[in-house]
Amino acid sequence: MPKKPTPQNVQRPAAKQHILVAVTGNTPQIVTETLYVLAIKRQPPVPISAVYILTTAKGADIAWHRLGGDEGALAAFQREYEIGWEIEFTRQNLLIFKRRNADGTQTPLEDIRSSADNETLASELLGFIKELTADPNTVLHCSLGGGRRTMSAYMMLALMMYGREDDELTHVVINEEFETNPDFFFPPKENQPLPIRVGNKLSIINTDEAKLEVAQIPFVRLRNTLGDDVVKVENGLQQLITIAQQRLDRSTPNRLVIEMAEGQARFGTKPISLRGVKLALMAYYADNKVNFCVERERPVCAECQACFDNPAAAERRFYDFYRQFYSGTAEQLEEASEGKLDADILMSYHSKINKALQSLSIRIDSRRQWGGTRYGLSLDKNLIEIRWPRK
Repeated sequence: MPKKPTPQNVQRPAAKQHILVAVTGNTPQIVTETLYVLAIKRQPPVPISAVYILTTAKGADIAWHRLGGDEGALAAFQREYEIGWEIEFTRQNLLIFKRRNADGTQTPLEDIRSSADNETLASELLGFIKELTADPNTVLHCSLGGGRRTMSAYMMLALMMYGREDDELTHVVINEEFETNPDFFFPPKENQPLPIRVGNKLSIINTDEAKLEVAQIPFVRLRNTLGDDVVKVENGLQQLITIAQQRLDRSTPNRLVIEMAEGQARFGTKPISLRGVKLALMAYYADNKVNFCVERERPVCAECQACFDNPAAAERRFYDFYRQFYSGTAEQLEEASEGKLDADILMSYHSKINKALQSLSIRIDSRRQWGGTRYGLSLDKNLIEIRWPRK
């Protein structure tokens, strides 16, 4: 009979490391306010062992000046409450968003102003949350409310994509007179008077009047839905969103099915009112997605349009589809085919196809490039099924 293990030889799991992640701008008080609620007010206390701040170059200077070092508010908080554990916060814990330049260099963002800046913010924030959640021994406490609104939006999106069961999203709620006060970081043990400005007048408020709460923000966790694909995406927001959408779509009957023998198509349970050459065009573009994918290593199409082409350059293959849906004689087919791929007529067909598809999440899209415009179907290849007649 095996010997019963004793406490000395039992392999205990590593303790979870609780990490506070915040986005900040000009008011880094959100960090110490959140710490106060998590480590002091919440029971049992949350032992936050490290703080990370994602911000701009300007925001990093402000955060370190107000929070960092022995004289900063974070050290003052630890001294005031003697919490019994160390909270790591160094300059390396300030993660500055950086724009990637064409020559491969990086430039720290001073502010988030343009769409390119927001793309940088999204990519780096999602990448950082992805990295932290790869460690099963971490629990993330992500704080909303600091910095630009898009920072908070992308923080929520990052947790929706990568968040695990114990990870949480929070938002500090505090009475208004303290919310915008640059000198208030957390309620001290002993009440202290605090000067505030109301309009053009200077007034005094007591710190024991501060009412601090952290609201837990519910969010949908998609990590399990994304499956293994979640680790394949290198900070590509659009591709990540597309993967998530397609995984959700696969749990519903919303697939494009083209029945070649019957000469009809449906999306999920909804029939598509296309016939003849217009159905042939849609089937041709669908076939490009399924059987002529140029980047097969991609799990989903996302923003890829490499399979887009002009059916006028592949008339023989296009007419294979047209022939399937034409009910006349061979002579009539040849006569009807004349001019069917003229550029103006092609645009007219695309317009009519898109009108028939407007209530569905499908359409014929185009992209301009050297050599002419190319066309394709805006639907992921995994959601297309072409059923040919049995031979």
